[in-house]
Amino acid sequence: MKNKKQLILVIAAHLDDEIACAGTLMKMRDSGFEINELVLTGGGEGGNVAGRENEMKKAGELLGIKDMFFFEQEDLGLTYSKELMMRVVAVVREVKPEVVILMHKEDFHPDHRAAFTIGIEAVKFAATGVRVELGEKHRTKVVMMMGGMWPIRPHLMVDVTKYKDKKMQMFALHESQVNQKAVNFELAMM
Repeated sequence: MKNKKQLILVIAAHLDDEIACAGTLMKMRDSGFEINELVLTGGGEGGNVAGRENEMKKAGELLGIKDMFFFEQEDLGLTYSKELMMRVVAVVREVKPEVVILMHKEDFHPDHRAAFTIGIEAVKFAATGVRVELGEKHRTKVVMMMGGMWPIRPHLMVDVTKYKDKKMQMFALHESQVNQKAVNFELAMM
């Protein structure tokens, strides 16, 4: 009997946030995980939304993302609401991930902090009997936070040296968002 693929769900604030955990995602993909991503905002403050979604789709192909969910909430205005959190519950129940990767709860960016709060609450409520119309309850086994903008206080470091070149390709695919300072910072972390 063939083993069922293990599933990952990344819950990100913006269309380029998966770069922060791209090396880890590639490593997990290569060990048999299937990647899905939910992006909460349209990223309009960072440029043309349609262009950014196109960049994200190309980056998703490189990562091997199975399904993408775009919620197109207001960029730089992402806030927790029961309604939005329940929409995320529905995705968690649909995907049924073993692993959820969230934004860092202490990140500098307000949308990243809000995405963490929305995501962690959705993971908790997805495991309960609340709102049965949103799907069968699902308990996620592992929840991790990705690195991000300052401050970074890692509790787990994953060696992704093998994926350095592919991760740098991710930066190139998000060309509307990349600046050399971000690339230099990322290289310094490897």
